[in-house]
Amino acid sequence: MYIAWSTGYARAMQEVQAAIFERAADAGVGGTISSRVKQIDSVAAKLRRMPTMRLSVLEDIAGCRIVVATTRDADRLAGACSALKISRKRNYHESPHNGYRAMHLTVRASDGRPVEVQIRTEIEELWANLAERCAALVDPELKYGGGPQEFREFLDGMSELGRRLDIASEDVQRMRDLVGPDVLDASNSDGPAHSQPAQDLLEVEEALHRALDGFRRICDDFLSRLEGEQR
Repeated sequence: MYIAWSTGYARAMQEVQAAIFERAADAGVGGTISSRVKQIDSVAAKLRRMPTMRLSVLEDIAGCRIVVATTRDADRLAGACSALKISRKRNYHESPHNGYRAMHLTVRASDGRPVEVQIRTEIEELWANLAERCAALVDPELKYGGGPQEFREFLDGMSELGRRLDIASEDVQRMRDLVGPDVLDASNSDGPAHSQPAQDLLEVEEALHRALDGFRRICDDFLSRLEGEQR
């Protein structure tokens, strides 16, 4: 029954995903897009957590996610989606929820069905996957602000670190726009440097890339150790 009922949501999801892909291209925002229809177990678990909620009003039965580089890209894409039928917008960049950060848009397909669109940065995607795995392996309450204190503190700390890295990425991109790609490309070539500020900015970018790689390794190493302990 659930599979038959959710078929309409699958069509709505495909329609909205195509619209988001088109808006991203128009806005010059690159990213990877994925989509899913909630499995019945996930729906049942959500309804148990929210006993006053009814299945007919859930807005995230169907969802698609696009992972972009920076929060500025996320804001630009959200702005480009303003022409779509958006019934709800939640900015978890400005107001994180239990460490979770992203931009959520509820977009109505042509048949009126809601599709939740999640716009995340690469860092936000890494953190969300980290929290999801910790909740699955340790305590489901970690997704909702609870769980063992040491894990809660780790996830909160990683969320804050991710926020600072996203801010730094946005600032570097803004400075890159001010300096200009032609100057940066010339400074990055084998020839003589054309601009010392451009060279300095390139060094900052390299340091930021190393920091982003470090964030990714922390997530991977932590989960590897945690999964090893669970075996």
